[in-house]
Amino acid sequence: MLLVSLGLNDNFFEGKILGSISSNPNLIELKLFNNSFFGKLPQDLGRNSDLELFNVSTNIFVGELPVDICHRGALRSSIAFNNKFNGSLPAKYGECNTLSYIRVQNNSLSGEIIISSKTLFPLRSAHLHKNPKTKS
Repeated sequence: MLLVSLGLNDNFFEGKILGSISSNPNLIELKLFNNSFFGKLPQDLGRNSDLELFNVSTNIFVGELPVDICHRGALRSSIAFNNKFNGSLPAKYGECNTLSYIRVQNNSLSGEIIISSKTLFPLRSAHLHKNPKTKS
């Protein structure tokens, strides 16, 4: 049986996310929101799968958002608000022509938010506020 959806949301789980989560080629939905997970997310998360829904909001994640989250071009929703992510929004987000919903508010992201013209049509909602050092 293939694991296509991992939903651990709305629990009191805490701890780090193992890098092995990146090796599941069938993962379509990753829902880890409303827990106390901490540390860095694997940077290659999404590289080997057709991840469509990524929700890690309301945890204590730090570091940069995974750069390969839209590697295979299937990502529709990226939700990572209420964490402690820093660095810039990955440039690949701006190139992801399937991304329609992004919420990364209330982190410590910095730099410019670059969205290419091919992304403007599917993108319906972008919540980028409460990142003290971002420019759009």
